Amino acid sequence: MIVDLQNVIQALRNELHQYGEMLALLEQQHHVAQHSGTEEILRSISHINNQSSSIQAARERRKSAQRQLAAALQQPENATFSTLIPLLPNSYQPMVSALVQENHELLGRVRERAQANQLLLRRALELMQRFITTLTLEDSPSETSNRVVPLEQPALV
Repeated sequence: MIVDLQNVIQALRNELHQYGEMLALLEQQHHVAQHSGTEEILRSISHINNQSSSIQAARERRKSAQRQLAAALQQPENATFSTLIPLLPNSYQPMVSALVQENHELLGRVRERAQANQLLLRRALELMQRFITTLTLEDSPSETSNRVVPLEQPALV
């Protein structure tokens, strides 16, 4: 069981690290969205998508280690940490509890920042849409450029 417990601890630490990386990328994206151009925003989105894949992989490893620990503790495969932690040796309970709590809190911060960035980017998109709409009004240059404007004839003296 100790090997399974160590695997869970390592998986929780890795998951925590991945959430931290994502939060850093989201903070960077927030800065880029406020101060930089489209290329950098698109690059930040690509980095965020890659980190999202890393988070998914870390989460799957943690879930697998959690299932193995549950089996070692003779608990159902889908046992939660709130069920498993009291069954752990006393010396491991505080560490595992802290890691689970830190993961939960950091995930909340990642979600908040992602939502804030989404709002910021959505607002920028709305402003651009309004700008484009003002360019396509009736008096737009494209409509007036198709009209033939007669040249004034010089007055004959």
